[in-house]
Amino acid sequence: MEWVEVPVRDWFKACAPNTTKAPPDKTLFKSWRVPIVDTEPGMYPVVNEGCNDYLEASGCTAFTTCCTDHLNKFTSKLKAEQTLDYNADRPNLVIFPNHPDAVTAYKRGDPTAVPSKNLMSAAVPHSADNPNEGPSLQVTDAPGDLPPPKLTTRGHMSWVWAEVLIEVKRTRTGFPFLHGEGADFMPSGGDHVLARGQIAEYALGVLRAQHRQAVFMLLILHDHARFIRFDRDGAMVSAAFNYFSEPRTMGEFFYRLFNKHAREDQRGRDPTAHLVTGEDAEDFRQLYKKFADEPDTAHALKFAGTTGWPVYDLEVTGTWSPDGVSPLTTSSPSAVTTHICRVGRPSFASTSVVGRGTRCFAAYDMTLNKPVFIKDTWRVDSPNVRTEAENYKAIWGRVAAITAEQDERKANRDGDGDAEEPPDSFVPTLLYHGDVFSPAPSTAGPAGAEAPESSPGRNVPTATMRDNTPIVQRTLTQDSSRKNRYSPRIHHRLVFKEICSTIEDFRNPFELVIALYSALRAHQFAWEECGILHRDISVGNILLYRDPANPKGVRIGFLADWDLAKTREQLKKSSATLASRSGTWQFMSALIQKYVNKVHAVSDDLESFLHVLNWCALKYLPHSLSNTGALSSYFFNLYDKAPRPLPVQTTLGPAFEEEGPAEKLYALMDGARVVKGLPEGHPFEVLLGDLTALCKSHYDTVDFGNLLPEEDKEAPEDDEDELWLKPPRLAHRRRTAVDRAGPSSLISQARVANATAARSYHESPLKDHTQFLSAFSRAVDTVQAHWRQPRLKKLSDQVPFLTSLGSISRGTSSKHEREPALPTGLAGQNVSRPVVFKTMYTTDNPPPQSKKLKPDA
Repeated sequence: MEWVEVPVRDWFKACAPNTTKAPPDKTLFKSWRVPIVDTEPGMYPVVNEGCNDYLEASGCTAFTTCCTDHLNKFTSKLKAEQTLDYNADRPNLVIFPNHPDAVTAYKRGDPTAVPSKNLMSAAVPHSADNPNEGPSLQVTDAPGDLPPPKLTTRGHMSWVWAEVLIEVKRTRTGFPFLHGEGADFMPSGGDHVLARGQIAEYALGVLRAQHRQAVFMLLILHDHARFIRFDRDGAMVSAAFNYFSEPRTMGEFFYRLFNKHAREDQRGRDPTAHLVTGEDAEDFRQLYKKFADEPDTAHALKFAGTTGWPVYDLEVTGTWSPDGVSPLTTSSPSAVTTHICRVGRPSFASTSVVGRGTRCFAAYDMTLNKPVFIKDTWRVDSPNVRTEAENYKAIWGRVAAITAEQDERKANRDGDGDAEEPPDSFVPTLLYHGDVFSPAPSTAGPAGAEAPESSPGRNVPTATMRDNTPIVQRTLTQDSSRKNRYSPRIHHRLVFKEICSTIEDFRNPFELVIALYSALRAHQFAWEECGILHRDISVGNILLYRDPANPKGVRIGFLADWDLAKTREQLKKSSATLASRSGTWQFMSALIQKYVNKVHAVSDDLESFLHVLNWCALKYLPHSLSNTGALSSYFFNLYDKAPRPLPVQTTLGPAFEEEGPAEKLYALMDGARVVKGLPEGHPFEVLLGDLTALCKSHYDTVDFGNLLPEEDKEAPEDDEDELWLKPPRLAHRRRTAVDRAGPSSLISQARVANATAARSYHESPLKDHTQFLSAFSRAVDTVQAHWRQPRLKKLSDQVPFLTSLGSISRGTSSKHEREPALPTGLAGQNVSRPVVFKTMYTTDNPPPQSKKLKPDA
């Protein structure tokens, strides 16, 4: 993560612009008399009072400051699944709105009040099914003999309502940044690094819970202060100033953000998100009941309506499917329209401050009157990077082209001959994509003035705004960075027709295999028909979808999240330069992990499918390590361990890092089964064995002397209606896997039938999809009785603390994708709770030593 220091005046100009550039001279800002010789908690009351005085001086009555530090954290009582949505750390003070729902959340002023049993004080409840389950959190006095802050200033942390975060540090050893003559802005000492991680994690809590472009923080450092603005490219940090002698500088921060004309987008909020209250909000919370016949949709909407989470209407403006059903393609009309989509609690939120910052929502399209799925992300602003929407449109465009060709041939045959199978892409249906815009500063007249009557509260182009084009929401940090390492990012949304479940919701191993088989077919279609390689095969990117044609049976799989995908042409260009490393760490191929300059190939993605299968089996199926203490360390060593990288040479020649866990590489080279103790002869066990053998054969072809697999070199151009029945979209495909593999991968029927025997030592079985598809096809076609006996029943999560995933890209390519963040439990000062490995690392954010990443006993 990049931290950029700028002078205070430059910080105001870039981060807090306003039509009234400074408070009027008559505005009185009294100097704070903070007892800096006291302990840190002793500073809180005066800071709290000073902040509220400055809010009042700025003419603000809609916000108040609360001390959130002095509450028990109860981290030892958290269940594993609760940690995914709950940050036990909290800033010392927070500025909250006086909205009734916010007041209920932070419960200011009652020393005996017990906050909502939702663990984030009605902010981030831990359970969609029973959000009121959990410990009661009692308000306690300050530690030791220190007097607690005034009871009327105390409140519970609520991430969904926090407006500005305030962190207080008294001693220089704990400062995240140093100031003074000759001081290093970013000291490398352990306490300083932890302090930076701590405040970054606070910003992350807000970014995960709210619709935001940026997060503001006030940092009190003994007798000095700094202002910080976090966005998805880093943080802009003002130079330190003495708030004792410069009270007006401190007051200007409050005035710019909270004067009576200031707009919410000037405080970092997304102005296209409008709070829904009263009956409309309650109707959304009860909406799931209308979809009892669609259990996945109902479950997702119920989760979205979790009590305590605010409900918002999002203005979604951009290119929509003309009929609201058909997917967008490369030939779709580009007319811009606006839909209002109602959302609540996100179904997914990125665990990184910087990078794509993806948040996903099960939503209700008020314009189409139907549920949809929204992906809210920050795309790289570069002409050299394909957007995710372009990849979806290319895939669906190819499906449409093949269908049209088939229809034409059918018409010419006049019904004679065998019917051709329609193409099936097994990817979600893209209904919308577009960037997110904020109103131009002049469109609303004076800051805070209401929008034109023709567009009440809406920030979309109207007749009255033609000369004042809305501004795309874009990161700012990169503009002030002297290093200029990263491309800016633009706020972007995609909307999909289907609401799916995560692959971890599979009900039995057959459904798991069907999902991966479907995703493998999607991967093959995209590569062979569209020339697009996914490059991020992971548990999070393979979804379960309940096919309407088979509502009670096995769900099929969709391959989603194509934002890291590259075309053949892009991959060829990468081979001539220092390549980037992309994907989700746990599921990267061992070669991609080991060699930072390896160009991503089909074989790497195919290997990732095996890692997904093994990962799910270790977590959810009975095996030899089930119910043993060794499982967590075994699982961690295989998938999560990331040794500290060696220095990387980036000037001349290839640069190498040895980061991948050796256990994964050796298992692949030796052909060792990762999951042992499965019922012998069970189709799932046989499939794992077949895929493991194929990967071993592939590694037998790798010339480690040249550090690159042989197949990475440019290749020639030839290139029953119940729970155990195959879904209809797969059942009719009874031809051999060779036929299904597509013409570009066929050499001859005879050769593929004897593929194992015929291949030479130097030809990898993973150079195309043929043999992987054959292995899956054999498993899927196995008779039902063999899947049911011996019984292989899904268990509850056996390694619950190692569950949170994210995607990265490493290297110095133009795309500059990355999602760095410090791991929970390491970034903050409180490390007593179980560690959730929610961090994907990059070369500018190397992982800590693996021994520090082990979960607490």
